[in-house]
Amino acid sequence: MTQQNVSLRKWLGDKFSTRSGTRALISPGMDFLLVGGLSCITLAIYFLISDGFKIEVKDETYIVAAWLSFVINYPHFAYSYMLFYKGFVARLFAPETEFWSRVRMSIAGLFVPALMLAYFVRAYVTQNPEYIMWALFTMIFTVGWHYVKQAYGVLITMSVYRNIFYATWEKRILWINAYAVWAYSWCRTNSTGNDIPYRHIQMKSFKFPLEVIDGSFYFACFTTAACIAIVLNRWLSENRGISVNAVIGYACGIYMWVMIPFMNMAFYILIPMFHSLQYLPFVYKFKKSELVRELERPLGDYKRSRRNFIIHALLFTVTGGVLGLLFFETIPNLLDDHYSTKLEYAGLDPLFFFFAFTVFINVHHFFIDSAFWRRDNRDAQKNLFRA
Repeated sequence: MTQQNVSLRKWLGDKFSTRSGTRALISPGMDFLLVGGLSCITLAIYFLISDGFKIEVKDETYIVAAWLSFVINYPHFAYSYMLFYKGFVARLFAPETEFWSRVRMSIAGLFVPALMLAYFVRAYVTQNPEYIMWALFTMIFTVGWHYVKQAYGVLITMSVYRNIFYATWEKRILWINAYAVWAYSWCRTNSTGNDIPYRHIQMKSFKFPLEVIDGSFYFACFTTAACIAIVLNRWLSENRGISVNAVIGYACGIYMWVMIPFMNMAFYILIPMFHSLQYLPFVYKFKKSELVRELERPLGDYKRSRRNFIIHALLFTVTGGVLGLLFFETIPNLLDDHYSTKLEYAGLDPLFFFFAFTVFINVHHFFIDSAFWRRDNRDAQKNLFRA
């Protein structure tokens, strides 16, 4: 490695050390706040300034949530596209890509977007309002799957950063618990049979029997107890401590954001922002590792390497914000103005394109992440797990 690249690593803070207890996505303190700690602090503040968790949701709260969506939520979706589709074809057909990895990539990158595009084209042509209702229903159903899946990934990855490794059977129980909590949350949400509101859309809900709801709750409690035992056993038997950041990311992503999010409505409307914050440190680590590897190629001098790093990082960051604004706000709003309302389609929702873009990007993002952030993805292995 050249001297200028050694200097570049020092300038970046040398956060690529593999010494036990020192590895982090950004830094231990920032990781704690972003993967879940900030949501805990926010909920605690709401508790202190109100009567328990009963806090009035004012218009200002919704305005703040909307701005946070623009600054944090929208870019986090765009970054997943930018990472996943960079080198997609080469990665898909590379001989070293495992069979099941290739299957997941094909489903997430080709089949799912094609299927959703066909669905919304048919919805627009038939002008059946139920198409939008079922699309939103699918998004709300899969969002829980995405949240708990990400929380499980946070636990495993950040534990590895502390040299804490779970056996296969232990990881399976941790994984099952995440899905058990999601199942209970979904059953509870569909306990009354009442319609589920989203904006001005009323979605149909199921009415699960009380026995199913209670059974899913007891099973979630049982698997939660098993997870606590696993984490404590790993701590006591190996004497390596507990990765607080790993546990806080897992607990917040599964329990606070999925199982009991309605404890406070002001907190509830911020959960998508907290989930996006949890995602961003992994993007930061991945992209930083990728850029540093690229800049290890001799460029002639340290200043040029540093300048190129800054330019590439800024371009990536700004592009994510611009793409988020375009595909969540600008483009769907323009299409709605010109085609959903002015042409006066009798059965077409006035926000048809807004809902279509929202559902498409959210659901596709869920599948993208399920295919990209995996150990059998060599890019993720190189730039995240081994970085």
